[in-house]
Amino acid sequence: DALPICASAAYFGPGSTTPGPAVAIGSAGSSAPDVGAHAAGFVVATASATGVEAQLLDGGGNLDPTAISVGAGTEPSVAALSEGRVFVAWHAGGQGMGGGVDAAGPPGGEAQTGGAGSRPSVGAGAERFLIAWESGGTVRARVYDGGGAVARNRENPPTPDAFEVGAGTLPRVAVG
Repeated sequence: DALPICASAAYFGPGSTTPGPAVAIGSAGSSAPDVGAHAAGFVVATASATGVEAQLLDGGGNLDPTAISVGAGTEPSVAALSEGRVFVAWHAGGQGMGGGVDAAGPPGGEAQTGGAGSRPSVGAGAERFLIAWESGGTVRARVYDGGGAVARNRENPPTPDAFEVGAGTLPRVAVG
């Protein structure tokens, strides 16, 4: 059977260079996939005509067929904390958006606004998420707690506001 036109994923077992069978991710026409991994599996977010959606895969690469609608928009970025909490960032209506996602969908049903701009990127570590985005040639960022709520940053004094990282475009966040 041919896969529908969408994103696809394949699982590589520990120590293997041979992929498992491809699985379809997202709906027909899905694009711009991004993946986040945690101890129990993965989450893949895609963008389509209906918005950004996420799908969960367990540690063996088995897909939960239920797509979680994250919100209207494009340019998804995903990060996960080791125990499974996930944050998806995306672009919608001139804003960098983001929110926590689990098997039940976005907690509270409300996405957080990062700030005006596009091309969001999110990273996870130390029980926090950091979303960065491009805004008029400047990279801005905001910190969220492990549950996806806006958290205080490390400015002096700490605030929950977005902060300027510096001049640039196409931000990418990695946390180690």
